[in-house]
Amino acid sequence: MQIEYRTGDLLEAAEPVIVHGCNAQGSMGAGVVRAIRDRYPAAYAAYRAAHEARALKLGTIVWAVCGRHRVGNAITQERFGSPRGGRRFVDYDAMRSVMRIINETVEDGTPVAMPLIGAGLAGGSWSAIAKIVEAESTRFRPVVYLLDGVVPET
Repeated sequence: MQIEYRTGDLLEAAEPVIVHGCNAQGSMGAGVVRAIRDRYPAAYAAYRAAHEARALKLGTIVWAVCGRHRVGNAITQERFGSPRGGRRFVDYDAMRSVMRIINETVEDGTPVAMPLIGAGLAGGSWSAIAKIVEAESTRFRPVVYLLDGVVPET
């Protein structure tokens, strides 16, 4: 499905489901993941429990119910680091996998809020990621939140 872009705070999303990208190392220390960790302790607790159980595998999602939101910690990168110098941490195959899991998990037509998943600190190309999201979101409606309102080129 085509991505709908909205300006605003992802953490205040009206959509019932929020999905964001995480690493498989058990760290939620920067960017959107840190904001999720701080706002939704249950999402962080589920993520840490999965880490302790050695269950953070690329292409999987660790779900948590957090008040009115269901939060998906999508494991889209093995490691984390700085994208300086063109380094890319997001794994595009993992991105495909998590989009397919969302399709299997939510009811038809459910809007799913997300950031520019994989295109910030993970260093991915939004053009490439947007194509994956639109190709794989056959049952859910992807809604991407932008703080600055500027839609990246795709």
